[in-house]
Amino acid sequence: MRFENTNKACCHGSVCALTATMASVKLAAAGGCSGCALTAVCGGVTSDIITIAVPPGCSLAVGDRVAVTVSSSAGMIALAVYILVPLMLMLAAAFIAGAAGGGQLAVAVSLCAAVAGWYLLLYIFRKRLGRKVRYEIEKLSDE
Repeated sequence: MRFENTNKACCHGSVCALTATMASVKLAAAGGCSGCALTAVCGGVTSDIITIAVPPGCSLAVGDRVAVTVSSSAGMIALAVYILVPLMLMLAAAFIAGAAGGGQLAVAVSLCAAVAGWYLLLYIFRKRLGRKVRYEIEKLSDE
């Protein structure tokens, strides 16, 4: 059985450690989550191992092949937070600075300040944003 779910971002790996409530999964892809589009939202896992809450009744064992999924809504949140909001801030800053009679330098400085301020806020609240991402784990059948 092949795991396919069009509504979720997925990566595969194997369980390398297991407790009653948590599973550590070694991701199969080289670089772990570094190439994933959702890295910005989930907090940016820096290693190839990710720890995920195990749902009650899930029968996992060390060495099992699993699929780790994140809902596609998390991707939309990442797109909005990291691309669309800064774009809107840049447009607003450029319009305000230009309407105020500022020259090109004032517009450029206001653009940089708006985006830097937004990303500073994201950095400060990165853990809160990371808690909003929910991972799911599903055991892959052995074929």
